[in-house]
This record gives sequence, C-alpha cells and structure tokens, in this order.
Amino acid sequence: MYYSKQHFAGCHLVIRLLVLTVSIMIFTSTNASADIPRMINYQGVLTDASGDVISQASITINFMIYDDSLAIPHVWTESILTSITDGQISHNLGSIAPLPDTLFTRIDELFLEVQVIDTGGVTQILEPRTRLVSSGYAFRVSTIDSASGGTVTGEVSILNNSDNYTLTVNNDGYGGGGHFQIHGLANANAAVYGISEAGEDMACAIHGVLTGETAGWESAAIKGENYGEGLSGAGVFGLHYGGGYGVHGKGEGEGANGVWGYAETGIGIHGTSLYDKSGYFSGGRVQIIGGTDASVIDNTSGMLVVGVTSYENIVMDKNEIMARNGGAVSTLHLQTDGGTVAIGLQGITPPAGYVLAVDGKAVMEEVEVQLSQDWPDYVFDDDYRLTPLDELADEIKENGHLPGMPSAHEAESNGIALGEMQTLLLTKVEELTLHLIAMDQRVKNLNNENEILKKQLSKYMSPNENENKDGVK
Repeated sequence: MYYSKQHFAGCHLVIRLLVLTVSIMIFTSTNASADIPRMINYQGVLTDASGDVISQASITINFMIYDDSLAIPHVWTESILTSITDGQISHNLGSIAPLPDTLFTRIDELFLEVQVIDTGGVTQILEPRTRLVSSGYAFRVSTIDSASGGTVTGEVSILNNSDNYTLTVNNDGYGGGGHFQIHGLANANAAVYGISEAGEDMACAIHGVLTGETAGWESAAIKGENYGEGLSGAGVFGLHYGGGYGVHGKGEGEGANGVWGYAETGIGIHGTSLYDKSGYFSGGRVQIIGGTDASVIDNTSGMLVVGVTSYENIVMDKNEIMARNGGAVSTLHLQTDGGTVAIGLQGITPPAGYVLAVDGKAVMEEVEVQLSQDWPDYVFDDDYRLTPLDELADEIKENGHLPGMPSAHEAESNGIALGEMQTLLLTKVEELTLHLIAMDQRVKNLNNENEILKKQLSKYMSPNENENKDGVK
C-alpha cells in the first residue's frame, strides 16, 4: 500500500502561471504557447503504510484530471515511467499530453487523481482526488486593473454577464496614440467589431464618451482611420438590422461634433440604409466646409452630391445647385409632385393657384409663357364682334380704361398675370388692327369717290377754269 504526502505550494505557483496562460490564450493566438509554459508542476512524497519513504527503480504513475470529485470519465490524463528515490515525485503535468486550451474554462471544478502502478501491476489510487486551486496572486487574472504594457495580437473575446460595460479603458495621460488603440489587419474585416443583442433603448455595440473639457483638435470618443486605397474601406463602420442607427453621434458641448469624417480623396462619412434614412441629423445644423466649384464633368467637384455621379445626381457648392447626368447637364426639377416655390418670401406662402412666387425683381434674357387658354386669333374670325369706335369711346369715358382690361386699382391690388395680360394686349392690338384696316378702306373709298366727283365736275368747267383749278396758266 502506497501513501502520498502531496505538496502543492509549487503547484499553486504554476497554477497561477497556467491561469495566466489560459487567459492569454483567450486573448491571443496559439503562438503564445512558445512564450508561456503551459504546464502544472506536481510534487509529492510517496511512503508505505508505516510512513517510510519508498525508493523504487521503476514505477508507473498516472495523472488524471476530472471535472468532478467522484464522477468519471476523466477530461485529461498522461502517464510517466520513472524511478523513485527517497519517495520524491516531481513532474510537470502537460509535458507529455498537452493541456487543452479549454480545460481551464471551469477552473473551480477540476480535480487531480494520481494512480501508482508498481512492477507487479498493482494499481493504487491516492485518495481523495485533490481539487486544483490557485495561489493568491492568481486572483489578479479575474481583473486587469493596474495592468501596464504589453502587446495583444490575434482574436480577442471578452465575456461579461453583468449589466456593466464589457470593456472599459481609462488613460489619464497625454500624448499621441489616443486612449485606446486596436490595430486590425484582417482582410475585409474591422479593427473594432461590436455586437449588441440587448433589446433595450440606447443599447450600443460600441459606445464612446469624451468628457475632457480641454479636448483638442480631432479629439474623439471613437475614432477610426482608414489608410487603404480600396473603394469600400471605412474608418468607422456601423451596421444596424433593426430600426436604429448604424453609427450614432452626439455632441453636446459648444463646437462639439457628433460624427466627424475626413477624407483626402474619398468619402469622409458614408451611410447606407436599405429601408429608411442613410443619414439623420437632429437638433442642429449640418455644415460642410471645403469643396470646389460645382462642375458638370468633374465628379469630384462641389461640396455636396446627392445621387450616383455616373447617373442622375445633384451637386451643390457654396452658391450653386446643379443637376447632372453621367457627366452631362440635366434638368433640375422642383416640386414635381405639387406644392409651390417661393423666393424672397420669408414665412409667407405663395397665393393659392400660383406655383412660383418671387418677392423682388427678376432679370432674364427671355421669358416664354405657355398658355393653357386660347390665343386671341379668334379676333379675326368672321363672327367676332368688333366693338364700334363710338361704343368704345363711351366705355373709355365711363370706366377710364379699355374694356376687358384691369383697372389701375385692380392691378395694384391683385397684380397682373403675365400670360393673361399678354393675351389681353394682343386682343386689343388685333382689334385696333381691324379698326385700322376698316379705316383705311373708308379712306380709299372716299378717295375713289373724290376722283369720280372731280372728273364729273371738270365737264362743266371752261378750259381756263380747268387750268386755274389745276394751277396751270
């Protein structure tokens, strides 16, 4: 019968290192196994029933780890064939059969069992199973408070079952590099990727707060930079499958920016929405600084572009709105579905029935009015009644203006419709033309009658009288 006095002081120390090893394996790639020992040191003293230490040239020892103090099967095992001198046993668990990365995800539920097999094949189990525990300093693994220095590469997983933040980084120092920096090189992936499954208001996958009162230029709670040359890269990328925001920015202080984007040749801020708004701004203004004069052929010109530059789009600069279509000029449409357009009318709705209202003067090279009513060529129809001049004179004397024309008071009060006025004026011109034609015909008739009378009168006059009449002697 063998007995064991198991000493775990050294084991505790290595368990602490193992815990750190396991934690680092959670945060880093498996390449870290070359830097950190992934073994547990076991030390014990083997004695017989009388308490005397045993020395034996050849003995087999099985080390087995269970996740329960009594249950089977084991979750890990390895065996050694060794010699015992003065009962001393010392072995690094994991030196033969590597300890799995997932073994210590349940550190508080692991138990070590040691089996000793002598040369006769008799197996003795050192009972009871010994619970694997950590040393005092290993408790630091549960928190990273006051941790300093180091580099973490590879995948990172941080689990938190409480209502607090999963990861909080605080740096009271100054200098370049920011408070928190993550460098991601994975193709088509993100340097920082956050997922929130919370069904509550204000739930955020990644939430940054900047509270410094003296924050300098380009200070940001969350800042992403993209130095690649790809067309689809993003400094900060937000994706939301519900009714919220892919990227939400809020700036409350004077001069604060909710969302700030900068690009030398690409797009400073890019938003895409499959259902609603690609960008939403509330409670403040949207200011665009920089840009160039809007151009038809230069797709990079302007300060704001709405639409795809290779198709129909609108470009705006400081004082111009331009409609384009694939590098050519296009038509700028306003209120095509109804409504009105007002220029210079502050807080005043255009009068009913008018699409465009302008308070002020307008200068243009040409104005073309297309009327929905008849053009006054009907004046020349045979059945058109032309007002006699004597009636026209009476109406002018009575009303002080031409019939059918607005009075001065009406024009001052209601204004004049350009198309309607042109129609009225043309009507009067055509009526006047008809009067002139009729008057010309009367004059011609009178001249003809005068010539006939002159000929008839000449028959009754002497030659001398005719000469005197004609002014010839």
